[in-house]
Order: sequence, then structure tokens, then C-alpha cells
Amino acid sequence: DVYEEAFGQTSYHFLHKGNAFLVVDTELDHGEIAGEQLEYVRAALDRARQDRRARRVFVFSHKLLWSVNRPQFEVVFKHLNSPSGYATTDNYVTDVLPLLRTVASVKPVYWLSGDVGCSWSLPAFYGTESSSDITYIAVGIGDTPRDGVLRCRIPRDGRATFDFLPLSGDEPQPVATYDVDHWNAHFQR
Repeated sequence: DVYEEAFGQTSYHFLHKGNAFLVVDTELDHGEIAGEQLEYVRAALDRARQDRRARRVFVFSHKLLWSVNRPQFEVVFKHLNSPSGYATTDNYVTDVLPLLRTVASVKPVYWLSGDVGCSWSLPAFYGTESSSDITYIAVGIGDTPRDGVLRCRIPRDGRATFDFLPLSGDEPQPVATYDVDHWNAHFQR
């Protein structure tokens, strides 16, 4: 309530330079996008899908809702900063993913999240939906030697590209390096 009084709604969207941006508040509704926020997300995604000026759609969240109860992202969910506050339902798969797939049928969708980066978790993740043009990226800073930030390059036309920039001074790597296979191998060591 205090935040909303000072700054406005915690979910919002806007269009900037040919890109639609949607910020969702994953701290509401017990770790789901539900109720009024789900209706807001539905309307914002529909607007982004129909808007010819929007060539790409970026969704931002703290929690990695897209990893809950999804076998292909199990290694990510197991290595979050904390599973506390995450719903155990399939709300993302049943309610949100179909909306994203509708958008992704006409333009790429990128979902960027945090909630990783602590010493026991992973610093960066990259994954895609096998059946649609949806990309998931997670990056977090947890005061560890593996900390890094995400650099996104958005060409006038075409796909966005992402690099993980280690704060240690090591060479930047395409964030796609940090996929499911990378983390499955890493955590099996």
C-alpha cells in the first residue's frame, strides 16, 4: 500500500521504441498471477499482440513462476534463492502460458526474472519453450564471485540478444550458455 501510494501500481506496461514491456508483481496472490492482476496481464498482452508497433514483448518479474511444476525447468526451481512464497499450483501453465503463446505466435516474447544469484543458487539461466517463441532468462546478484548482470541488445529489426556480464571481470558470455544442460551438469558434479 505504501509503495502504491508513492509510485502507483506494481504491475504496469508501456511501449518504447518498438518494444512492449510488461512488469508483473509476483509477490501478490501467493506467488501466482491471478485475479485482477491476471486480467490486467491478459489485457496488456492482448494489446501488445495487436499493436503493430510492438515488434517484441518483454515481461519482467521477480519470481520465476515459469519454473514451477515444469519438469524441463526442474534444475532452475531446485536452485532458486528460496522456494518460499511460490505457489505449488500450475497457475502459470493453465492461465498465463496460453496468453504468452498467443502473443508468441506473432512476435517473440522474453520473460526476464530475478530470484537467483545466492551462493547456493545459480547466477544466470536461459531457456526456451519448445513449442513457441518464448524465452526465459533469470539473472541475480547475491554478493558472490559469480555475480553478473544482463546486457540486452535490441536491433531495430530482429531478435534481442543477451549476454551475461560477470562482475568479476571475466569475459562476457552469451546468456544462452547457462541453459538447462549447463546447470544439470554443474549440479551433478
